[in-house]
Amino acid sequence: MNDEIPKPGEWWQRDSDSGERVFICGNNKDGEIVYQWSRVSTDVAVAFGSWTEWTHLPDCTGFDWVPPEHPDDWITLPFFHRMRSEIDFYKNAIGQWVPFCDDNRTFLAGAFPETRCRRKDLPVPTPEPDVRRIDVRLWGKREVILSDCTSAFLFARQSDAGDDMVEVKFDGTRLFVEVPK
Repeated sequence: MNDEIPKPGEWWQRDSDSGERVFICGNNKDGEIVYQWSRVSTDVAVAFGSWTEWTHLPDCTGFDWVPPEHPDDWITLPFFHRMRSEIDFYKNAIGQWVPFCDDNRTFLAGAFPETRCRRKDLPVPTPEPDVRRIDVRLWGKREVILSDCTSAFLFARQSDAGDDMVEVKFDGTRLFVEVPK
């Protein structure tokens, strides 16, 4: 609960999901607090009631001001992030956040319903290599792909593939082939 009273020249923000931010202009002749609630200088109002649900923002510089990021903030991990033991956390079946603990196997964040880590523990992004990418279509031998065999020959050009070949496709998460039902 906040017992502080706004003073002229201060910025305040509502402690709710709205995050409404106001600039305290001063007081009217009755001593009531007058505030500006948008960039338009005529958008002013007189405050009624208590300021207990508001927080003073001493470092705020305007309506567009964004508070600095804190190193201990929780950050959601991307689907293809490789989970790190004792650094990354996941939400278990009963909704509790628990640390990931497995140095012996590799898991991607996408294997769990929700994953996160502290901002300070985010991996440093590696720069993209300076290479040119070439789109490739893959084709595999139909009888090998549709069998229980765990390996198949893939060809990069359709001209290398015969009528007994099927195109191997990628949907962003996995490789697959389309076959008639």
